[in-house]
Amino acid sequence: MNLVPNVEQTGIDIRLWFGSGVHYALAQYYDPVIQRDPVETFKSWWQLQYHGGLVTQELAELSYDRRPKRQGVVFKVDGLKDMLPVSEDLEAYEDHLDLGIGMLEFYKEYAERKDNFAVICEERTFSVPIVDREGNVLMMVDPRDGVVKEVHLRGTQDAIIQDLSSGQYGIMEHKTAVSIDENYHRKLEKDEQCTTYMYAAECEARLHGLEYDRVSFVLYNALRKAYPKPPTSVRNGLFSVNRQTESTTYEMLMAYIQQNGLEPIVFGDSEIGIEPDLKLKAYVDYVKEQGDEQFIVRTPVRRNRAEIESCGERAYMEALDMLDSPRIYPNPTGAYSCLNCIFRVPCIARDDGSSWEMILQDNFESNWTR
Repeated sequence: MNLVPNVEQTGIDIRLWFGSGVHYALAQYYDPVIQRDPVETFKSWWQLQYHGGLVTQELAELSYDRRPKRQGVVFKVDGLKDMLPVSEDLEAYEDHLDLGIGMLEFYKEYAERKDNFAVICEERTFSVPIVDREGNVLMMVDPRDGVVKEVHLRGTQDAIIQDLSSGQYGIMEHKTAVSIDENYHRKLEKDEQCTTYMYAAECEARLHGLEYDRVSFVLYNALRKAYPKPPTSVRNGLFSVNRQTESTTYEMLMAYIQQNGLEPIVFGDSEIGIEPDLKLKAYVDYVKEQGDEQFIVRTPVRRNRAEIESCGERAYMEALDMLDSPRIYPNPTGAYSCLNCIFRVPCIARDDGSSWEMILQDNFESNWTR
């Protein structure tokens, strides 16, 4: 039915909304032709999202206004400040403007120091035929028009890059997260998105004679939703050691310690018999050791030939399941994607006998771009 939530009724998930803004800014930054400043891009994106205005169709598609009004060659779109329910906290959107600016200012400086790759291709949508083991393309009748067509695997890669040291080709994938710890990266060992993107990139390169017919890695570019700020002062002039909420740098932290005369407390002073505060010292060591990785962690994800080839086999079998008179039924789980699914309420209503059609009618609308 091509439905999306009606913002005026349901509001939006600000976490996903913010992530899409950072993603858009990085896509423009890594476009080999545009190379637009990510901070300025994010500011423009936020202004469009929050205030609306007169825009091109391309920009109108970025907005949450599903009923844009054409005015000549441009469109008039409403902003979130006029669309969101009265109960929505608008200050949170102002806070996320500051957060995005802070994150991307740091990222720009970080990228100038750390980027050791050339961008071969900017963000783009791929579309490759699904094939069996012998290379035969899966064909199926399109029920919309009765025409036999190729069945394709599609997705959007953030960028194709080439490592300047090794010459290897890879895919860059941007993510934002509240926390980037060990558990965050455990999933990458079997992350299907990474595997599928590598498989699809190689398929597309072979089909069109592109240079990156062997893809060696996915550069998982994770940005923490934080940026460098001075430490938070707590009781007795000490500083917070909460690793989840704090985002200070070693230089900022040492300046705070010196300005407040905390050296004897943090590191101890044998001359006057003061033992170091182990908790404070451990936090200082942590901040020093983490460095940039408090804010940005880049992880190269690799797959061998067998893993990439098995991805193609899975895609073929999944497509057969989807196309062979599929039995469609819900598969509820305790996973994040199920608990936070935008259709969770009508899904539950469909099972318990409530008026799910009315819920869809009142809270969702058709996406005008498709």
